[in-house]
Amino acid sequence: MTMQTHEWEDFKATLTQRRDDLQRVIADAESVVDDQIRAESDARVDFNHPADALKGDADYEKELTLLRQQQGELRLVEAALARIGKGTFGSCQDCGGEIEMARLVAVPYARCCLDCQEQDDARPHPYQPSATV
Repeated sequence: MTMQTHEWEDFKATLTQRRDDLQRVIADAESVVDDQIRAESDARVDFNHPADALKGDADYEKELTLLRQQQGELRLVEAALARIGKGTFGSCQDCGGEIEMARLVAVPYARCCLDCQEQDDARPHPYQPSATV
């Protein structure tokens, strides 16, 4: 099943809206993190970086984790928009086959078909501990 032009345009609009939303959310989150660092800086007189003092602070760590997740999603969305521009959107980057329409509807920035994604998920990654010890 080859994707129709209107479907490409629909995905482009969805991804563009998600990119814009993420950019706004990220800017707000960066502002919150900066405010937290600035407040800590105002309260400190030593020479350590203010962000060091915030390590372990639950609110700061939560904001930073959410910010990193949103930045990661933004990179995926921008890559999907680039694939639309190149005409490769909807093609699996691993096997070259088509990504299922249901998968693209659920995860419009998907870069792999479900089979390749499952194979990738099953492989140990350097940042994940091995299941066997």
